[in-house]
Amino acid sequence: MTRTLAAVLAALCLAGPATGDDPEPKVLIIGIDGLRAPAFEAADTPNLDALIADGCYTDQAHTGVVTVSGPGWSSFLCGVWMDRHGVTDNTFKGARFEEYPHFFKRLREARPGVFTAHIVDWLPIDEQILGSNADSDFRFTHDYSDNGDERMVNAAVDALTNYDPGVTFVYFADVDAAGHKNGFHRTAPGYLKAIHKVDAQVGRVLDAMRARATYADEDWLVIVSTDHGGTIDGSHGRNEDNHRKIPLIVSGRAAHKGRLYTTANQVDIPAIAMAHLGIAVDPEWGLDGRVVGLASATELGVNLIFNGDAEYGRGYSDTEGNAGVPGWTDTGPMTVLVYGGSEGLPARDAPGAQERGDNFFCGGKGKGSANMQVIDIADAADRIDRGVGYELSGWFGGYADQRDLAWLTVRFLGDNGGELGRTMIGEVTVQERIARFGEEDPTGFLRRSASGRVPPGTRRIEVTLTAETGSGMCDGYADNLALVLTPAR
Repeated sequence: MTRTLAAVLAALCLAGPATGDDPEPKVLIIGIDGLRAPAFEAADTPNLDALIADGCYTDQAHTGVVTVSGPGWSSFLCGVWMDRHGVTDNTFKGARFEEYPHFFKRLREARPGVFTAHIVDWLPIDEQILGSNADSDFRFTHDYSDNGDERMVNAAVDALTNYDPGVTFVYFADVDAAGHKNGFHRTAPGYLKAIHKVDAQVGRVLDAMRARATYADEDWLVIVSTDHGGTIDGSHGRNEDNHRKIPLIVSGRAAHKGRLYTTANQVDIPAIAMAHLGIAVDPEWGLDGRVVGLASATELGVNLIFNGDAEYGRGYSDTEGNAGVPGWTDTGPMTVLVYGGSEGLPARDAPGAQERGDNFFCGGKGKGSANMQVIDIADAADRIDRGVGYELSGWFGGYADQRDLAWLTVRFLGDNGGELGRTMIGEVTVQERIARFGEEDPTGFLRRSASGRVPPGTRRIEVTLTAETGSGMCDGYADNLALVLTPAR
């Protein structure tokens, strides 16, 4: 980058969106294949820097567990994890795009008049993910090996100059090719050079967007991300941080400003785009993503833990169906199960919360697991520092006479990420369950809670659900997790 990332973020103007007549919302999504965040931050990227300066950025977004292009772009464009779209490799065998299609189809269902542009040079995105989908009005594709990225720029300029797209997706392939050749690393000159080149190409696309005759009356949101990371050996595909952590930029008047601390995942991109367009997500679509990166206000009196009841998404009848848990950074075996899904699991009438949904969290198939999410409350800084309380609660349990446990840890963090305080609830022991429910069937949940004052100076809250195994699979259970901020008494 031409400036350090810290300098870019520190220089942001935190003013809200402009007032006046409502401009027409539009979205430009830029996909850069194989863009690893530390190398991007080390490269000379003035155009991407400018997007960050007019929005927010994180290097902590996550892909799914199989970090190759087929599953990655399917999750990116369909808004669901691999267990739903069915793509597990680059053959696309087993794809279920009829059931979980490219989000252009969902856009067209919700708003038939929206004009979409689809510009890619990795052919499987066009042939497989978009496929026979007729919901792209401007469709351009050309193989990346034949100067494809340059052709992508020209096509994008054409679409933005001569047409009126509501949503435009532009894909670039050459950074991934450079990563395979030189290594996906900030010390690889050939890789950094490719990132600098794509930044210039992105700049030309942005120039065309800003040169539109109607630009002053439009509210553009620009989203930039990728399908996977990589490592210095020139590879990707493994379930490890260097392959799964990816950058995400959300930029424009409607975007949050500064570092994006809120937990973000690859599947969030369609939800972000549709939210900016004012399109409500239909639950029947079964999307796994949620809206992040847009300006929002922290509310008192509401549960700030997203998907704390495990109902956003689907539950499985056993741990073999493990997939990404929406709204959480889910890098291990923790899963969501259905009450009564299979023999031995807690039944729908098992001891626990009276008001509960279909699903609950389970530690999963392994010795232990942990899921985490970060809640950004920096916009409420004045209220926090004057005095705000919190109420933390949840239901925790386990199976039969096994000693498996689950617990929830909340850390209150300051501007620099330093811990200002913490609290923990959970850890319902087998002895407690036997004492409460009896020896014959001690499977069930007990409520745990804690309350206190949010430490002054808190700007974000880290919530971690952890499970530990006593024997067998990890039957540490949790449900109805809630963190509510309250006016100080």
